[in-house]
Amino acid sequence: MLDIFRKYIVGDVVIRRSTDPYTPENFVDESARSVKRFNALLCEEDYFFEILIANHQGKNSELYHVDVSDNPEKVRPYKAIGSGAETADKFCAGLSFDTITMKDFTKRAFLATAYMDQHHPELRVGIGSGGIPLIKHMNYNQEWDKEITDLEECRNYANERIKKLKDCFEAILKE
Repeated sequence: MLDIFRKYIVGDVVIRRSTDPYTPENFVDESARSVKRFNALLCEEDYFFEILIANHQGKNSELYHVDVSDNPEKVRPYKAIGSGAETADKFCAGLSFDTITMKDFTKRAFLATAYMDQHHPELRVGIGSGGIPLIKHMNYNQEWDKEITDLEECRNYANERIKKLKDCFEAILKE
């Protein structure tokens, strides 16, 4: 659904580029209206679409959650949505978002994604084609937050942590 919505937004941006263009100032509100229109097009009564939108201007970043009724709400400091939200929260919600680097957050998010991929396939969250997670890393080009150029570091971190979790669960079951 996200891919369809993304194409829907791109089409809307292209159609409106000369008459009523999307701008950095109106992008969140325009996207929120599109969420409402998109949800009206869905045929399934039990399925609705919501999104997270990040607005980046230099080092100033804002995260917005657009719910199914098209209400954009500024999120601070973290929000997970969708079928994997509860599991992602177990790995990410307790982090100190005022001090963590994007690199460290990316590793933790990769861990959550790998865990869901391996242990909760019913959530349909996981590693995409070619072993690439369905997450992205924001690079601020700072020495302390270098972009992860290959995913081996994330894979190793996720595998190590999942093994520790498994060992912990097995130890509890033996007690």
